[in-house]
Amino acid sequence: MAARRQSILRNELPAIPSPHPGDERRKSLFPILANHRRSSVAAGVTGFLASRKFKKAGKTEGSPNQVQVNYEPTYRMEPKVKFTAFSVHNMLKEILDERLDGFSYNPKFCVTMTQVLTDEIKERMKQMSWDRYKLVVVVMLGERKDQDVIVTSRCAWDPKVDNFATYTFTNKTLFCTASAYGIYTE
Repeated sequence: MAARRQSILRNELPAIPSPHPGDERRKSLFPILANHRRSSVAAGVTGFLASRKFKKAGKTEGSPNQVQVNYEPTYRMEPKVKFTAFSVHNMLKEILDERLDGFSYNPKFCVTMTQVLTDEIKERMKQMSWDRYKLVVVVMLGERKDQDVIVTSRCAWDPKVDNFATYTFTNKTLFCTASAYGIYTE
């Protein structure tokens, strides 16, 4: 006990057994070569900051006499032409009335018909040339047999620039609901 107390007073720590037998010490992620020191993280950061200051001065490292042109960001907070729900609603009505008039429900053909309707609506929306809008089209087609269907959709968007349009077509054998969303990307 007295020997242990004396070793602690002399700042000598008792030997702790290694959790990995055979290893003298843990291996480092950054091995140290003989007579070399690891570079600190701060040295890399200061080197990065120095190169940023050099570039901000208007010169590039490759050619000291050439001036680098700095451009402003190209994002816009509001679109030039807004997504109009009225025109999209009229387009949905026109496409669904034209394609589904006289069409009767058949489970084999409904998969193909929803794909055709979705692609046509999406292409017509692209032709309306809303710049920087993400366009989402959802078409749901089902059989009418005196049942109810409730569909809910929720979106996180900016009500100033984002909008949607929905149209539902029905005949004796089927119903079809098409929704088109326009979400502005800044």
